[in-house]
Amino acid sequence: MVSAVKPPVVPRVSGRSFDIWDVKEAVSRYEQEHDGFRDWEAICEALDLNWLEDKDVTNQLAKVSNQAAKNSGGTSHRDDGQRQPPSHPAATPAVEPETQDFAFEPPQTPEIPTDGPRTPESESDVTPSQQLLSEFLRREATPNPAERHVAVAAWTDSVRGIAGPPPAPRPAELPSTPAPPAGRRRRRTPPAPSPAGPVLQDLVARFVALKYPRKVVEKALQATSMDAARAGHVMEHMMAARGIPSDERGVWTSADDAGLQLHDSVRWAVGAPVDDVDEREKRQRARRELSRLTQKHGLEGIRARRKFCQSVEARGA
Repeated sequence: MVSAVKPPVVPRVSGRSFDIWDVKEAVSRYEQEHDGFRDWEAICEALDLNWLEDKDVTNQLAKVSNQAAKNSGGTSHRDDGQRQPPSHPAATPAVEPETQDFAFEPPQTPEIPTDGPRTPESESDVTPSQQLLSEFLRREATPNPAERHVAVAAWTDSVRGIAGPPPAPRPAELPSTPAPPAGRRRRRTPPAPSPAGPVLQDLVARFVALKYPRKVVEKALQATSMDAARAGHVMEHMMAARGIPSDERGVWTSADDAGLQLHDSVRWAVGAPVDDVDEREKRQRARRELSRLTQKHGLEGIRARRKFCQSVEARGA
């Protein structure tokens, strides 16, 4: 008795049917062009899917892609009638992590060593990359806002001294000796501003030394407004082929930036016309976006993101 052949399951993403090979080829093409990691928003655009209107479309596409990888079996190309799958029975493939397509291993985050004494045996077991990460995490555990502001200004590697003069000393730090008379005061040359470029370069170099691709580092730093601690978490997320986290405070996706830009582009001034249908709908969308962004990032986070974007735009980034 010949059993009936089940028709292939046609995946649907955002209400549209897709050939599973088209999805797989789009993902593979993007990985080849971007050092092996996946940006689901960009892949959605390649497949003409609007991820701004459908917030869940990136998750749907990721599930279809993962299912396509599991069901591909021994063939890696579309079966056009001329290419034959392997005739020998293929062994059942073992389940592998999503990083199987990458040409590198995801970096392991070692534990930060304690301040207690270290034995010679423990020192000999620490690799250079682990030592570099430990020093980096200790340094970034309490990030310096002034240094981060300088790093933001250095996004184009062309700005020096944007952080401004150093803060005035606190009363406890003022000199106890009286100031000399005005006629005896010497003109003092203000201290030269510290270069801003090396701050960003050093930050990127530290992550690149830990085997993160430079594009991943730059995108994670931009998404987190140069917050190194959050950026490290985002890089791990991207290296696991999960893209930029879409539901974490302080991590700004392209949709978040688009929503903030929409809100800031609305004419909120008193007396602005509201009888126009398009303008009224735009205001409604802008209010919804502001409510969503406030829930996710908070008002302080929104203000900080505005300053970050303005700093980048002012320097032509």
